[in-house]
Order: sequence, then C-alpha cells, then structure tokens
Amino acid sequence: MLSDRRRVLGPDHDDAIESLHVLAMASARIEEPAEAVRVYRELLDVLVGRLGDEHDEVLDVATTAGRLLVSAGAPERAVALHTHVRDVRSRVKGDADPETLDAWDDLAIALREAGRPGDSCDAYESFLPMMAEALGEDHDSYQYSLAGYANALRLAGRTTEADAVDARLAEAEGD
Repeated sequence: MLSDRRRVLGPDHDDAIESLHVLAMASARIEEPAEAVRVYRELLDVLVGRLGDEHDEVLDVATTAGRLLVSAGAPERAVALHTHVRDVRSRVKGDADPETLDAWDDLAIALREAGRPGDSCDAYESFLPMMAEALGEDHDSYQYSLAGYANALRLAGRTTEADAVDARLAEAEGD
C-alpha cells in the first residue's frame, strides 16, 4: 500500500506520509526496533523536508525515533535527536512547558543509557527543579524523573546521593 501511494501520489503526499507513519508505529508495536527505527528515520527525513526541523509534528516523530533508538540499543544516536527536540521546545514553548520537560527527561535517559551517567545527572539537575515548580513534586512525571535521576546517580558512583533520592521517593510513596 505504501509503495502504491508513493508511486501514484508522490512520496511527500499526505496519504503516503500517513502510510509511512502507520508502518513505523506497526513496526514498533510488533517489537521490531531496527525496522521501526529505519521507518521512523525515513518518516523524519520526509517531514523535515516538508515542514522543517522545528515543526511540532517533526519534533514528535523525532522524540519517538529517539526513544526507539534507546530501546534498540543505540542510545548515543538518540542523544542528538533528544538534544535538538529539547532545544527547540525550550526556545519555542519555554523551559517549564510539559513537552520541554519531557524532552529533558528523554535526553537524560539517553545519556544514562549511552554510558554517560555524569552527563545524565547534569541533565536531571538542570530540569528537575523546573519540573518540580511547574508540575509539583507529587506529579507522576516528576516522581518518574526523580527515579531516573537516582539510577543515574548510582551509575555515576554517587550512591549516597542516590540513596537520599530513593528515600525521598519512598517518603512520597507513603503519603
């Protein structure tokens, strides 16, 4: 179906792009990460050519592609995507916007999974205060990010700090 739509309508027609997006999502759902990454990369190239690299739809696809790269075992490749998304969202929507905060979290995770726990800790330390102020410390996203921070601290050899964060999480869970 995708090849027919491309042939008849052209590769950047809305229907061809939608078919490519459906194929990418299906590949991810059936746990074919390499194929999903390949298709998302292709979709990203088409969308960037059509919409530019700062369009919301492009940023959403880049976020998904980055997350797939992390789960496919290529987190270092995801770092560049997540950095770009974070930078654009921060500039356009502001630092306290939930999508900007999610982009920070995605970047911190990619850095941690790429074996760069120190850089991951730096990222968490940059955005966790903004997230606490914007969403509150009891928000699920904040708690999730705080747990990721504890993991990064532990991987960076900062176990005393990681234990303190774990204690905060346990205390919040008990509330």
